[in-house]
Amino acid sequence: MGLDIHGLKLLLNAKQSGAPFDRVLTFGRIEMAVSPERAASLLRSRGFASQPVEALARSTPPWYAESVFEALGAKEVVSLDASPYQSASIVHDMNQPIEDRHKARFDVLFDGGSIEHVFNFPVAIRNCMELVKPGGSMIIHTAANNCMGHGFYQFSPELFYRVFSAANGYEVVRMIIHGSGPYGSWYDVSDPAAIRSRVELISFMPTQLLLHVRRLSLAPIFTVAPQQSDYVEAWGHTDPGSAPAPSRGAWAQPIREAFPGLFGAAKALRTAFRFYRSQSLWNRKFFRKSAE
Repeated sequence: MGLDIHGLKLLLNAKQSGAPFDRVLTFGRIEMAVSPERAASLLRSRGFASQPVEALARSTPPWYAESVFEALGAKEVVSLDASPYQSASIVHDMNQPIEDRHKARFDVLFDGGSIEHVFNFPVAIRNCMELVKPGGSMIIHTAANNCMGHGFYQFSPELFYRVFSAANGYEVVRMIIHGSGPYGSWYDVSDPAAIRSRVELISFMPTQLLLHVRRLSLAPIFTVAPQQSDYVEAWGHTDPGSAPAPSRGAWAQPIREAFPGLFGAAKALRTAFRFYRSQSLWNRKFFRKSAE
């Protein structure tokens, strides 16, 4: 579990947008995945006290991120983990429901890469949601494309847009996808329900999702299980007997018969280009390159 330059920038954005940071819970004990010197420089550039973070550089690794949250105004920083091996404040297996005494207690929950390692995802994400106060925020940094084997799961935008819905007392403030590593560009990710399309991605490099979500109310969570938005629309509007028959295009038949090899190669190239163009970061309907 770590705090890298991307997670730090989104934390700073959340703080500068007015998110409260008085009581912070970290999912796992968060290690610094950005040097204390660079973190301190970024804090200074945004107008925050950097002395607590600068002091890390004079200590012996591993460097933990509590001082970053303190620089952002945290009066209490609590860590939660399944094991005491990194001296977490709360030891709890997130496969199991969280105790009532911890619910609605924190202004910020930060997950720097733990949720994908918990087998019982619905229970774990519900626990996270219940830990946050109304008006509080959750920052999640987790695995997306090409992270197979890193954890149990790699996640889609659709999942988080449906989970963090008004029905569950939440809203997505911002969802970003970026290439792994400190220099990956940020792309804001569209809600599949809003654009009425699946938001799919083919990428050559590992990518990660970075989210800021806000709790709106103490509405009960998952009273109705989330469903994929395109199926919900199809179920509500499609007449099972009205699906049109596919058409292959009669005009192309003579060409197909005269030059089967050439036609097949051209069709394959055209399909590959359209497929990649529609399901890559070039697709501005799905992904909008943005400032950090």
